[in-house]
Amino acid sequence: MFTSTPEEERVQEDDIIVEDLSQTRELPSKYKRYRDEATGRMRAAGFDAERPRRIGQPGPYVLEDTREFDQHTRPSAGDWFADLFKTKFTISGRGEDIFIPRLILSFIFFFRTFEEMDLNKQLLQNLYRKGFKRPLPAQQAAFPLLSKSYDLIGHAPTGHGKTAAFLIPIIDSILKQKQSNGPFFAYFLLIYSFIKAMNLRKSDPLCVIISPTRELAEQIYKDAKDLCSETGCEINLSFGSLPRSACVREIQKGCDLIILTVGRLCDYVANDVFTLNSLKYLVFDEADKLLQENDGFINEIEDNVIPLLPSRSDEVCKVFFSATDIAQLDELAKECFKCTPTRLEVGEVNAVNALVEQRILCVRYDAHRDGEQKATPPKTIVFVNTRRKCSVIACFLSLYGFKAYPVHSGLTQILRHQGLKAFESDDCHILVATDALARGMDFKDIYHVINYDVPNFRSWASYIHRVGRTGRLGNRGLATTFYSPDNDSNMAPFLYQVFD
Repeated sequence: MFTSTPEEERVQEDDIIVEDLSQTRELPSKYKRYRDEATGRMRAAGFDAERPRRIGQPGPYVLEDTREFDQHTRPSAGDWFADLFKTKFTISGRGEDIFIPRLILSFIFFFRTFEEMDLNKQLLQNLYRKGFKRPLPAQQAAFPLLSKSYDLIGHAPTGHGKTAAFLIPIIDSILKQKQSNGPFFAYFLLIYSFIKAMNLRKSDPLCVIISPTRELAEQIYKDAKDLCSETGCEINLSFGSLPRSACVREIQKGCDLIILTVGRLCDYVANDVFTLNSLKYLVFDEADKLLQENDGFINEIEDNVIPLLPSRSDEVCKVFFSATDIAQLDELAKECFKCTPTRLEVGEVNAVNALVEQRILCVRYDAHRDGEQKATPPKTIVFVNTRRKCSVIACFLSLYGFKAYPVHSGLTQILRHQGLKAFESDDCHILVATDALARGMDFKDIYHVINYDVPNFRSWASYIHRVGRTGRLGNRGLATTFYSPDNDSNMAPFLYQVFD
């Protein structure tokens, strides 16, 4: 009979221990390793699937839902807020005839208060809860045009209420359409909800709002959700970092208004997640960025979205809003969307906000860092042209004692959100960003914007949008630009024009 030696027994005991540990996957070790039964190799213990494996790796992005109005992270009205109501606007095109009767009867061709707009009662209450007192010029002029479903190209300086200018009339129109259908429609919705629960029919949106960036899409969503609170209007958000399956489920539960990026829109319409048959409003926020031919999304929109619009072009109201204009925007509206939009211009087009003081520092290219170190006060956004430089500058500032976060498209949405959250909560006072944050973003108490890099000539409009992150809602702001004659000479004529 074969008998094992004491040494062999110890080896057998070790094998039994390893086998038991491979089943429980627990080891009395700080490394938490276990033996893989299939390969026999030692592996690390499982990780939490709700978090990325390591910094920089993709992970599921969860949208925060506070269900409360949050006024602590957005700009508050400044000392010069009353001057914004003096801004003049012009209207040209088909929409001019709307204002003629009001001009004759009352000598006032715009709405002075929200009560005059005859808004939905809950929507009006939500406006007051968000701190709206009376409509700004962009909102006064856009409301009657969009309420009558006129195609619109709207331009207004940064910080003049463009987002609310299209959200208020669109949400009000959706709510009134729901109310006008009466009790029969309520009965129909009850049946329709059962059909949707069985996944036999999708819910098609009445309004689609397209944003060029994820951060701007999320900001529009939060604004829209505040305005739609307790109204019954269903709002959805979708972009690349949000789990697609969860977004699709939310859309199929009910969707009146959806905010998304171009990629998700093309994905959804191509894969029949929803159709555009019920669409009443198609909004392009920062339209010049979305539709410009060089680096915009016009090709994707032209190939995937336009062919699926209702055959009659007047069935869908096309809305184009931005602080800057491009020469071909009117032509694109006529050729691609088969419409002749009314043009609304508030203040001066393609101009820097008058409340922003502009300064330019002529420096050597290798002297940027010294200038930045001396010129960086609290609550500052530093703009650069490349993602690599964005991370490098943030690290450099951290070495000098400034807590700075980088934000650019090369980071995961979780890391970008962490940086924005830290900035909003005053955990850090400096954001180093590319043009991903240049358009539309609202931050509280931003006084200083630094252009570490001058935008290249092809993206000249980025300068106006960058410096527009300050000087919002009647607050004063400062914009400092580092100009290197060796590298930025092609932008000299443009800078001379905006400084004039």
